[in-house]
Amino acid sequence: MDLIYDHPEQPVAFEIASSFRHPVTGLQRFMGRFPRFEGRCYVVSPEPLGMLPGAAANRVGLLPLDLLLLVASRQEETALVQRLLS
Repeated sequence: MDLIYDHPEQPVAFEIASSFRHPVTGLQRFMGRFPRFEGRCYVVSPEPLGMLPGAAANRVGLLPLDLLLLVASRQEETALVQRLLS
């Protein structure tokens, strides 16, 4: 597990890989140990493939690396604006 966003209501976990063919056994064990992450785990890779965890038989989604970076940047920008306005 490379990144865990332990949000109280919508936790998400990411494993960064060089290919979408990366084994998901670690993510599956993680979901077994922490059921609140079930259906909220993703393999992140450079390929432009995306799939929600619910659409995958193994319950692990696929996320393009560039999309993860865009989302993280947007989240950081929003948090910075809120902090500056507080």
